[in-house]
Amino acid sequence: TPIQDAIDAAAAGSLIIVQPGHYRENPILHQRLKLQGYGPGGFVGAPPVPEQEINPADPPTTQTGEEPFAHILGSVIDGRFHQFVEANRLAWDATLAGAASPYGGPADVPSGAAITVVAAPGELDAVASFRAQIDGFGITGSRGEGSGGIYVHAYGRNLIISNNIIENNSGRYGGGLGLGQPTDFGGLANNENDNIRIHHNRILGNGGTFRAGGVGIFNGADNYDFAYNDVCGNYSAEYGGGISHYGLSPNGRIRDNLIYYNDAFDEGGGVMIAGERPVDAGGVGSGPVDLTHNLIQANLSNDDGGGVRLLRPLMPLITIADNFIVNNVATDFGGGIALDDASNVVIVNNTIADNMTTATAEDTDGNAHGAGLVSEGHSAAFQATLPPGAPTFSNPTLFNNIFWNNRAFTWDGAALVFDSVIDMEVFGTVLPQFFTPRFSVLSVPYGAPHASNLIGDVAVNPDFPTFVNPTVVDVTATASRLNANFIDVQVQRPEGTLVGFSDYHLQFDSPAIDRGAASFNLIGAPTDDYDHQTRPRGSGFDIGADEADMPLFFSTEGNVSIPGVPGLPSIYGAYDDADIYAFDGANFRRVVDFSSLPGLPMASILLADVDALEVVDDDTFYVSFLFPLPIVTGVSGVVMPEDVLL
Repeated sequence: TPIQDAIDAAAAGSLIIVQPGHYRENPILHQRLKLQGYGPGGFVGAPPVPEQEINPADPPTTQTGEEPFAHILGSVIDGRFHQFVEANRLAWDATLAGAASPYGGPADVPSGAAITVVAAPGELDAVASFRAQIDGFGITGSRGEGSGGIYVHAYGRNLIISNNIIENNSGRYGGGLGLGQPTDFGGLANNENDNIRIHHNRILGNGGTFRAGGVGIFNGADNYDFAYNDVCGNYSAEYGGGISHYGLSPNGRIRDNLIYYNDAFDEGGGVMIAGERPVDAGGVGSGPVDLTHNLIQANLSNDDGGGVRLLRPLMPLITIADNFIVNNVATDFGGGIALDDASNVVIVNNTIADNMTTATAEDTDGNAHGAGLVSEGHSAAFQATLPPGAPTFSNPTLFNNIFWNNRAFTWDGAALVFDSVIDMEVFGTVLPQFFTPRFSVLSVPYGAPHASNLIGDVAVNPDFPTFVNPTVVDVTATASRLNANFIDVQVQRPEGTLVGFSDYHLQFDSPAIDRGAASFNLIGAPTDDYDHQTRPRGSGFDIGADEADMPLFFSTEGNVSIPGVPGLPSIYGAYDDADIYAFDGANFRRVVDFSSLPGLPMASILLADVDALEVVDDDTFYVSFLFPLPIVTGVSGVVMPEDVLL
């Protein structure tokens, strides 16, 4: 039975369970239903075998679904047949004109998406009782006239899109998934797609021509929540290779995602947050957006903003917090983050490391430019809307960030040439301007020195932040044989993926630990880290996206040997029961040796035996001793076993 028949026949509030199979149709979800698949299916333990024909039969179901190379039959919607099977197109048109009508939004609904969602105003508004949902499908092969994969036209309020694999789809804007349309493609100033949740999907290898590659979020998707998704290998011929928030959609959240190996031929390889128009053309910006708890890695922009690009969000607050923004590449400015006409940005507790710029973009000036964070001078029209004395560039509040080894290259006509580490740069202002980072780790000195910053000197000590397993992105650049000024830059994918093989968490001895601030300029630091572990965990906030795990602290009984701690069991200087040790999951170390306390007589050394221990943080402990201990520094008299010392 076609999925469309079940949708048309169901009453609002129904659950439609789609049996495993290969569905060669493009259903329209036009009422408040839950469309439930059995999962996307696929091979366990191996990639799919090459297709021998355009419509191969599904392999037979195996008896034990978890054996290596076993094929798991799933609910797969294959949308490619809309393009060349006339009966499919006619059936889709008939549904839109019949069962799906009336619907809100523009009368012209772009066709070709694997699943299209339309609704009349108010039709999907019920929240507490039953939300419309698309869950558990493989969605592939579609070629949308608007967005591919899943396209939500208008009034898709409260829709949930979850647990799908959306792979190898294409569209004019948003190859994998699109909420509404940009106004210059027929969309409304408000597409009324509020409160949509998109979570736990894999959005892989999709392509868009304009505005967005993998995911396009357009005007009027207020309060959207894009979370726990895997966004990989998507491509845009314009903006936002992975995700593009384009237009006014206030209070959006992009959080807890893996965003990697996405490409944009223009700006924003990983994430694009943009207002739809410049201010002098009536632009209203992007609305407030939170970009938090994401891994944004190995994305490529053929212009500005390899990892993250903010373009004309204007005055709404953009918060960038608790992200790992690493190994991204921009061929012009801002391998990590690039800002333009963004006057209200907070960048706090991020790790922005090992990004690069290549100076190979079409409009490059050929000079090395900032590879970590770059801001351009405000446009004259936007500057005119700001109060007198306002900064003349996008000047974010910056604190508790790690900027490390962000490398700037140039092109010598044959190859990329390393120029320098440029963590931050302000470009295009009349007078030289500088960011003001605070409580941050920097590779090299920048701007006016400030005591709160840690300068690591990457050339002398490249491991200064002590990341667990950092990586350097591998890039190739090749000049076109037809036009030597056109330089093709590619991020080389290693065997497997950088994700999982690299790790920018902090080790226990990182200088970034406890060196951050709880707040700055009346803005509070986040109360959790990238992994949602509580901040602070020690005596202060850690710098960067990770709040380091506190080691396991302990003392011994019986003077036992501790691996990695030098010396033989003794009472002074080696390992014994007078010591406090720490274990970080890999190595042991001695933290305190009470037998070497100043003022402790040699006759009392044998008494410095730790009996009880309470850890406050990584350098503060409450202790008691097994025996009376005289003359401890700062204490008069004898410390009895019932006493507790800090």
